[in-house]
Amino acid sequence: MDSVSPKKILPSIFGSMGLRIPLLLLSTLALYLFLSAENLRIHRLITQTNRFSDSLSSLENVTNLFLLNTLSDKNVFPFPSSAYREGLLIQGQAVLSTMLDNASFLPPEDRRLLSNTSSLFGRFRSSSRDGSTIEHLSRLDRKLVLLFARLSDRTSESRILLFRRLLLVNLARGGLLLTILTGGGFFFFQKMSTSQKTSRQNYFYQALSRIDRVILTLPAVETLLTETCRIVVEEGGVSLARFICRDPGTPKGHVLSQFGHASRDFEHFEVSSDPSIPEGRGLWGETVRTARPVIWNDIAKHLLDPQVRDLYLRSGIMSGAGFPVIRGGDLFGVLLVHSNETDFFDSPLVDLINILVENLSFAIDNRDREEERLRREAEYTHLSLFDSLTDLPNRRLFQDRTAQAIERYRRTKEPFVLGILDLDGFKLVNDRLGHPAGDRLLILVAERLKGILRSTDTLARLGGDEFGLLLAGVEESGGSGLFDRIIHSLSHPFSLEKESISISGSIGFTVVPPDDADAETLLKHADIALYQVKEHGKNGWQAFSISMAESLNKQHSLRLELVSSVRENRFIFHYQPQVELRSGKVVGAEALLRWNHPAKGLLEAGSFIKTLEDCDAILETEQWGLEEILRQSDLWSRQGLNLHIRMNISCRSLLSGRFPSDLKNAFGRYPRLSPSLLELDISDTKLFRDIRKVKTIVDECRKTGVSLSIGNIGSEQGAFSYLQTLGIDRVTIPRNFVHNLENSPRDMAIVASLITSARLLLVHAVGEGIETEQEGLHLLQWGCQIGQGNAISPPLPPDKIPEWIRCYRNFSSWENWTSPPWGLTDYSLLMAKGAARVFYANFLTGIEIPDETRPEWTDSHRCMQGRWIDGDGQNTYGGIPEFEEYRQTHDHLHSLIREALHARNHLEMSRLALMKEEIRRTNQSLLQHLENLQGLNILRAGNTFRPHPP
Repeated sequence: MDSVSPKKILPSIFGSMGLRIPLLLLSTLALYLFLSAENLRIHRLITQTNRFSDSLSSLENVTNLFLLNTLSDKNVFPFPSSAYREGLLIQGQAVLSTMLDNASFLPPEDRRLLSNTSSLFGRFRSSSRDGSTIEHLSRLDRKLVLLFARLSDRTSESRILLFRRLLLVNLARGGLLLTILTGGGFFFFQKMSTSQKTSRQNYFYQALSRIDRVILTLPAVETLLTETCRIVVEEGGVSLARFICRDPGTPKGHVLSQFGHASRDFEHFEVSSDPSIPEGRGLWGETVRTARPVIWNDIAKHLLDPQVRDLYLRSGIMSGAGFPVIRGGDLFGVLLVHSNETDFFDSPLVDLINILVENLSFAIDNRDREEERLRREAEYTHLSLFDSLTDLPNRRLFQDRTAQAIERYRRTKEPFVLGILDLDGFKLVNDRLGHPAGDRLLILVAERLKGILRSTDTLARLGGDEFGLLLAGVEESGGSGLFDRIIHSLSHPFSLEKESISISGSIGFTVVPPDDADAETLLKHADIALYQVKEHGKNGWQAFSISMAESLNKQHSLRLELVSSVRENRFIFHYQPQVELRSGKVVGAEALLRWNHPAKGLLEAGSFIKTLEDCDAILETEQWGLEEILRQSDLWSRQGLNLHIRMNISCRSLLSGRFPSDLKNAFGRYPRLSPSLLELDISDTKLFRDIRKVKTIVDECRKTGVSLSIGNIGSEQGAFSYLQTLGIDRVTIPRNFVHNLENSPRDMAIVASLITSARLLLVHAVGEGIETEQEGLHLLQWGCQIGQGNAISPPLPPDKIPEWIRCYRNFSSWENWTSPPWGLTDYSLLMAKGAARVFYANFLTGIEIPDETRPEWTDSHRCMQGRWIDGDGQNTYGGIPEFEEYRQTHDHLHSLIREALHARNHLEMSRLALMKEEIRRTNQSLLQHLENLQGLNILRAGNTFRPHPP
């Protein structure tokens, strides 16, 4: 999903208009304030000018009164008037002082003249006290007249200039005030509009974040779209949100989810992408046709159909937008969002909705991938745990549920019954009517048994015609009644292939308690009881009893002896070397436990290891074993032998919880020893019941530097997936596969799969139990490079290993093997060769049994060779003359077998002997044809030489 940053989505208040308008408004306001200040200054100057003018008039009056009084005193009045003149002079000086205070508008020379006049008044006042003559007055009068005229002119000019400036300033202030009001109004209108859009985007961003949180929960697609519509309306600010899914193969769509106040108005509103009809000329149809977002900010202008337009307008929808949602690369549907405002969907909001739609497409695709993964995982899990024919639990799941029942019994003491049901007469039906009819009969049996058992019981198919029964909470008395009903139900005929088929059933079971064993042993006990039923005429049931428990008693005695021997240190290790088959280089050894029994002598692990693993003594034994192996490895290392030692680890030890720490502490006591020299073999099949826990512990062990190997892959308990899950470093090919490699096509397939998996995972494959030179050569041909077994060396005491290594000589046939291992193209051909040998051997055995007839003998398409011819053989070699001759020889072989069967059934023994010889020669011819095809395959691969398999 795309991450969304609020800084990228939410514009600032001025983001859409820039900073020009705010800066212009601020500049205009500053100019207005400046002019206002200028206005005040001009008003102050005008006030000063008025005061100055008034003072000038007062001074002129005082001067006139003073001169009149002076002249009157000298020439007219008989009494002196000095006091009156003194007062006039004082008043004149005060007026002059006022004029000086308000003369800032005058030039400097006029202010000096005014100051000199004030000084003249002061001197004249002194002269008047001294009785000076009238000549001084005449001089003062002339100066004052000139001064009054000059100052009057200056005052008038200044007043006119000031009033003009005041007028201009006021006009400018008015214009600026108008500009500020107009610009401010526009600015705040834009600010409110931008703030509204920003708030709308903030709300939608919050909705987008909440939808992202919903996406992280991986909801179902319909739930996700419903939540999206609801959140977009409740938190995103739109009035209606609808998701209309496109109907595949038609131009129409259907509403998958919708939310909003007008959603009911559109419940029956049809949509289409066909522009020829009114429903196809709407917002949904336009979006589907263009496959890109469509924005209608005035929806009435785009809707041409009056009825549709009236529906939108009545619902209060004024604008809308459609956004295509992609699913798996194709158009899945359209998200329609509507608003009750025009011009609602601006560019930032559209960008947000586009991000939302991209996230929805991603979430839907991710959900589809997750559902597909879960479906496949469930399918694989089902296939691994359930029988593909009857859909019943298979042996693996049955054993797991048995183990759970055992654990539940140990916790709660709840009893249970474990039984094995075997169908009597099934083989005859299978042979007479064929495998498809036998499979159908197994299905009918499973359905009938499920109708008898309770929901808490487990019915499993263990293989072939054998079923497992696990009855929870049932004791022996309750189980016997249920088994009676099962036996009785199986006695009723089954309708199959238009025939009435009658079979019966035999059941052997064991009850817990008193039987107290592991799952594998309980199955053995039930099988022992089943054998007793078979021995006594079949068609019945039998419980495991104490009389059948001799093996249990022996096992208990053996357990006591093992515990005692652990305390007495009666266990030792022998080491079986592992070599590179071609070079003969000794690369390691497997540590094999031996029991020095006080009476029976040295015993191999196979005679006691299962009993030892079932008791707590295994923990102490393997703790000692780890210490002993490291001690011996350290000793060899000091002697110059750095051997890779494999140690087998039991389920109980590995899952005890302390093994990783024991491993780390053990290596701490041998600091010179490299942990890479120790290999832990985790082939104990019980481990695979809790593979996750095993992986955690294995990962802890790997941190110390040890390597890991695994065996039993290809058996019912071992799956190839464990190679990758557990990070295995080495794969072991079990000895039973090695022994049957030449004669068992199924074992060939498993060995080929093991070696191929090892190659692809870049790990080694080790062949175990090589008893003959030929078995080692077979492994080399299949691509296995490392082997061990008695053909190389039996297990040896540790002090014999150095001498054996010095004296060991490899087989010359192994050393001379220079061809590369067989590849995938060889495998099916080799399987066909093995099948030819096995088919012939089985026929020789079966032909001696009276009335023994098998479908794969008479039908050339039913045997393994026939299936190979019809499948991989035809695909790989079809059209090659050698292959066509092989096909004809194969058909001829089956015709000979049919003749031999006819001779046997009619007791024509001499003819039967001739037919056997002819069949032998024909089978040899088949093998020769396969050899020739192998040679052709070598030439195809570009090899100049490769020995044919024996």
